[in-house]
Amino acid sequence: MSADKVLVTGATGFLATHVVDALLSKGYKVIGTARSEAKYEPILKEFQSKYPQGSISFEIVRDMAVANAFDDVLKKHVDIKHVVHTATPVVFGLDKSPEEVYRAPAVEGTKNILSATKKYAPQVEHFVITSSQGVMLEFNKPIQPLINEDYWSSLTWDQVGDNEMMGYCASKKLAEEAAWEFMKTESPNFALTTLTPPYIFGPQVFDSQVGEKLNASNQLVLGVLSIDPTSTDAQKDNSNLYVDVRDVAFAHVAPLSSTDMNNKRLLPVAGAFCNQSLLNVMNKIPSLKGKVAVGDVNYINSEEYQKIKCTFDNSLTVKLLGNIQFKQLEKVVSDTIEQYSRVNKL
Repeated sequence: MSADKVLVTGATGFLATHVVDALLSKGYKVIGTARSEAKYEPILKEFQSKYPQGSISFEIVRDMAVANAFDDVLKKHVDIKHVVHTATPVVFGLDKSPEEVYRAPAVEGTKNILSATKKYAPQVEHFVITSSQGVMLEFNKPIQPLINEDYWSSLTWDQVGDNEMMGYCASKKLAEEAAWEFMKTESPNFALTTLTPPYIFGPQVFDSQVGEKLNASNQLVLGVLSIDPTSTDAQKDNSNLYVDVRDVAFAHVAPLSSTDMNNKRLLPVAGAFCNQSLLNVMNKIPSLKGKVAVGDVNYINSEEYQKIKCTFDNSLTVKLLGNIQFKQLEKVVSDTIEQYSRVNKL
């Protein structure tokens, strides 16, 4: 158990609330940031109820892309020992440019929190940043190459145009590159660890967080429920990699108590999936039997899918995380659907 104080940016988000939960469960004290009191108040009450002896509070950072956005927080809390920077927009369908929605918050927000930490919090030991497997996606290749902890895509901001997914991935790449460049040029006291998770599935920490729509990744899971239930066609869309949110949260907290992950990149990935994989799992859930498409259950074993399936080697990450056993798709999807069904009476 640790009594160290941790600053968690964007602490009301899907992943971030799991990070906060993991920290509080281990005795860490948490300072979260949010854009408004209305944004954090319900989450704060939930955590105070779950951890009555825990220490959690929030500070408001309305726009992390604004210069000096985090300065006052770091000045106020002089005993923060670790920073976990999860804040970044993952919202699609907004009537705004990728520059405004993704690049500015991701890149400038990262630079702001790094600079403020170095300037006002020399006591900080570890800095953890949520990057994304999106920094490894090759949009100009029909089949993705095998990725590992050292892989970077060839994507540049000039290629983005008005493509939201490319805007998100390029912004995450620029933000992570900015972080590593900061470490190289500024030589701060703290060590850096970045995490590059793929699609993050799994339940919310609290049922109160569950609405009719979920976060962007989990919305892919819900999306297959709208496929024609009588379809027997292989559902080939959304071929990518996945990981459980609880495992990613664990991977964010682990570097705070170990120097093994200092200045390392982690690739927390459980496996590959596509829509057919999701359907195969859902058809094993008794409450959904007959309500969702069957598709072609054998597609995921087909030569076609094996040829295009995303591949990875994260053996270094597994080792650094104590030979972690990542939760597999059946557990991840079942827990997600079970919670969603409980709240929304699916």
